Formats: sequence, C-alpha cells, structure tokens
Amino acid sequence: MNEKKCSKPDKNDKRSHLLYTTLVNVNNQLIKKIQELSIVHRVNDSLHYLPDMQDVCCSIIDTIRDEINVQYCSIMVLDNEKQCLKLKALWSPKKNKAIFYKTDSPHHRFKLDEGVAGRVAKEGKSILISDVTVDDRFVAIQKNNSDIKSLLCMPLKVGDEIVGVLNLSHNDPNAFGNDEQHMLKMITNQIAVALKNVHLFSEMKNLNHTLEKRVKERTKRLEDINSMLITTRDQLVHSEKMAALGTLAGGVAHEFNNLLCMIQGYSELALQKDDVETCKRALSVVLSACQRAKNISKNLLSFSKRTESKKELCCLQSAMEETLIIIEKDIEKDNIKVIRKYEEVPNIVCDISLIQQVFLNLIINARHAMSETKGGTLTIRIYHDDKYAVVAISDTGHGIKKELGERIFEPFFTTKGVWGNGSLPGTGLGLSVSLGVIESHNGIMEIDGSYNKGARFLIKLPLIAEMATKTVDGNNENFDTEDIKGLKILVVDDEDAIRELLGEMLRIAGHSVKVVNDAAKALKECEKQDFDVVFLDIMMPGIDGVTCASRIKVKSGKPRMVFITGLNVEQEIPNSKYDISSCEYIKKPFNFSEIKKVLKKISSEPALFYNI
Repeated sequence: MNEKKCSKPDKNDKRSHLLYTTLVNVNNQLIKKIQELSIVHRVNDSLHYLPDMQDVCCSIIDTIRDEINVQYCSIMVLDNEKQCLKLKALWSPKKNKAIFYKTDSPHHRFKLDEGVAGRVAKEGKSILISDVTVDDRFVAIQKNNSDIKSLLCMPLKVGDEIVGVLNLSHNDPNAFGNDEQHMLKMITNQIAVALKNVHLFSEMKNLNHTLEKRVKERTKRLEDINSMLITTRDQLVHSEKMAALGTLAGGVAHEFNNLLCMIQGYSELALQKDDVETCKRALSVVLSACQRAKNISKNLLSFSKRTESKKELCCLQSAMEETLIIIEKDIEKDNIKVIRKYEEVPNIVCDISLIQQVFLNLIINARHAMSETKGGTLTIRIYHDDKYAVVAISDTGHGIKKELGERIFEPFFTTKGVWGNGSLPGTGLGLSVSLGVIESHNGIMEIDGSYNKGARFLIKLPLIAEMATKTVDGNNENFDTEDIKGLKILVVDDEDAIRELLGEMLRIAGHSVKVVNDAAKALKECEKQDFDVVFLDIMMPGIDGVTCASRIKVKSGKPRMVFITGLNVEQEIPNSKYDISSCEYIKKPFNFSEIKKVLKKISSEPALFYNI
C-alpha cells in the first residue's frame, strides 16, 4: 500500500518555497520559545516569594539540575561590605541534593578578582570555559570536583547591580552551547530578583523592629529610615509587577501551544491541498493565529516595561481588554468565568500602563480568592455617572472580613505570603500601590460594602468634559488611498527569513528592492546607488541599525529611514545617543497593510531623520 507523503514545494515556485521556509522557521522558533517559557514558569513557581535564603538557593539549584544538562551547580552571593563572594549553596553528588552553607567559612569566600567567579562578579560578564584543565583562571571549590571540564559562570544582576554568581559545570568538555546560555540568561534575572528580595525582606523586617523600639527617641532617624523604605518599596513594586507576569508564563505557554497547533496544522493542510479556496481558508486561520500571538506579545511587553508616567486620552474598555488578553485564558483553567458588562463611557485622561497594573492586581487578587472556593465568577462592569468613569471588579470568593476592610489598603498589610501566614504569594503592596495610582489620577478606589457575594472593588476616575469627545487614537492620519509604487528600497536585516519576506512583500507592492544582511553591506550599497527608503533592523550584530542610519549620507531628503523592531523602540536602544523618537518604524510581526501605511506616511511628510 502506497503511503501518501507531503512533499516540500518546488524550489522553482519561489512564493511557495518562501512560505514553506518561513513557516518552518516560525514553527521552530515558537517551539523554542515555549520551552523557554516552560523553564521560566517552573523557576518562578519554585521561588514562591520565599524570603529565606536557604529555600531560594536550594530550590534554584534543584530546578536547574532537573531542566538543564549540568553535573555541578553552585550559587555565590556578593557581600558588598567585605567585597567578596560567599558560597551559599551547591549540588552534592554524594548526597544527591543541594547543600546550603549557613556558616560564613573563610574557605567559602572568594575575592572579586579571584578565579572565574570573582572575575564575573567584578566585570559583570559571563565566562564560558570549554576545558578548565587548560585555563589557569579556574579555582576548584572542593576536591571532588577536580574532574570538571566545562564551566559556565554567569552574573546575577538586578538592573546594573550584581547580587551574586551562578556556576554550572560538567565533566565533559564543550558541554555548554548558545542554547544553554540563552535559556540561562532568561532565568538569571528571576534568580537575581529572588535573591534581592530575600535581602530586601530581611532589611524591611529589621527596619520595622527598629522603628517600633525607637520611634519616640529618634525622630530624625525615623525620617531617614522612612526614606529608605520608600526606595525599597519602589524596587518591590517593579519586582512584584514582573513576578505577576511570571505567574502568567504557564498560561502564555499554553496559549502559544494552541497557536502553534493552528499554524502548523493549517500550514500542512494548505501544502497538501490543491484547492485554492481551501488554501486561502487555511492561510486565513494562520494569519489570525499570528495576529493573536502578536497581541499577546505586545501586551506582555507593555506591562513589563518601566517608563516615566505619561497621561493621555484612554478608552477604559480597551485598557481592560488588553489586560484580559494576558490573563483570561490562564484563570479559566481555575474554573473562573469572566463576565463583561461594558457600557458606553467617555474617554478619560490617564497613564494607561499604571491603570492596567491596577486592573491586573485586582484580577489576580480575585483569582486567589476564588482559588480557595474551587472557581467562581469574575464580573467586570464599566459605566459612568455625572463625575466619574467607574470600573467595578467583583468576584465570588470568600470575601473580605469587616474588621479587615479598614486596613486592606495599608502598605505591607496582607493575608497572604509570609506576613499573612498564607500559602498564596503576596507582599502586601498590591492594593496599597493601586490606591496610590488611582489617587494620583484624582480618583477614588474603595470596597463596595453592600456587596455580600464575595468582594467588589470600585475604581472611580474623573471625567474630563472638554476632552471626552476626542478620539483616543491620535495616529489615524488620512492618507491618500492610492498605494505608493516604484520606490527604490534597501532592506537590511540579519534574519534571512524576515529579510527575504519583507523584500518579497515590497516587490509585490510594486517597488524595486535590494536586500542585504548587515549594516556594513548596507553602507556600501548606499554609496553605489541612491535609495528612496531604507528599512533597517535595529538589533543587528556588529553595527546596529541606528548607528548605520547615522552613517548613511542623506541627499535632498533621501533615503528615508524606517526601523524594524521586535520590541518597543525604547527597550531596544534605551541608552542610545541618537534620538529616533520621531522616526518611523514597523513592529514584528508586520503585514502588507502596515508596510503600505508607513510608506504612504513617509512619502507625505518632510524627512525627520537627518545626520543623527
């Protein structure tokens, strides 16, 4: 019996081959991202906000041993006062478990310039040694690990601050490659934040005891300590925000699995069918799945970035939906049903990222409350009265006791985590921070005391009468509907599939296109001939896109620059000396409509990017 097999498209059919190659690359990248999200989710679950150095270190080592091919693993913590590294925990092959060192032994200290770990802590850069037997930088921690060959040592950093070092080793040479380094880079930030939180929790507990004993005697000292607490709180606020996103990693991985299934299945269907209509339907599903993945990625990036407060016109319904995109699928697994009751509400002026953080905090609290009752209903109602736009978030959990209602917004007051003797994670900052955000918008946040089926929080934000009729989106320019054609365009991107895809899309749109894979070649091409537009990927090895754009000579307003980015522009070049805030860019993944729109826009405006 002959088995019918799906063959690759004919290489002479360039479009089919390009589509096939692109889908295979996207498929492989999504599988890799899901694996990465899985280990991030497990590391996050293993930490659970534990304010205990032993629990955190041992949990990290156990997780790394299970998930990554290593034989030895150790964690060193930086002592800023003594300017040395202290060995806190390592994997013991004899006992087959992680061992924690409570005592501060001189044998477990390393100077900042001693050995590989000392250099990593001093310089803040990872070091990979393929064979330690031929490298004099290696210093053995114990005699029983003298047979080590491969060593990977990575800094644990919170921002620019180094808090420790993670050491991984193997008995075989060349055991660690780029994949292991990339995966570890994703979790070292979580590990560093966990270690930093242990230190912060310890500091805050000590400060609280000091305040209780000396509040009457040392008023000036109290003010200094209060200032330190404010700084510590700000650090914890951001860390809690990132931890909240970390708890969603499993749900996001599940959602991407679903999208991957749709993309792979319908792509194979399109390749096996000769029917044009079937292929079109299959590709429509693929495009829809890609747009869904794009929305999830966009909102995760928006939540994770730390930016200055910026208030602008905002639609509350859209802000809420962008928040639910991230968390709704995850909470449905806890048997929680989301009910929306949206009324037509005028736009308000607010910092949308801060308001969404408040929404996320309240939804996570509601989820925790209903997890103890094995599910329930989360009801979100948006309406307005004469003065306020109101968001009411209700759950059917265990509710809030009357005696706790008066203290619920106090900083560090919680029924969860360490301070609340609860099993669920919590620092007692979520509601306090949320109240501060709403009050900074001249709004009101309160508990609805009349609600007796769980808990209901009311958020009231003032209406701005003179601005209520304005549209939220200020980017709806009215361009000529006729497409721009006949431009000479240069595409610069180090990713082969993306570069060829963009080039082919521009050719289909009627343009003459040249593609190159790095900035150096782009500069040479611009010297040979004049281009109307240059599409530049921002993140490229060697010369980045922004630096390349600054070196291209502009004559009579040409070429115009359009940047290509997979993140927010300020995240890709946070410390750039060039200001590209007024320049055009397209975000990956992009489509025909977005490319045509940016070409129309730059053709209708004067050049904004000259000799940066």
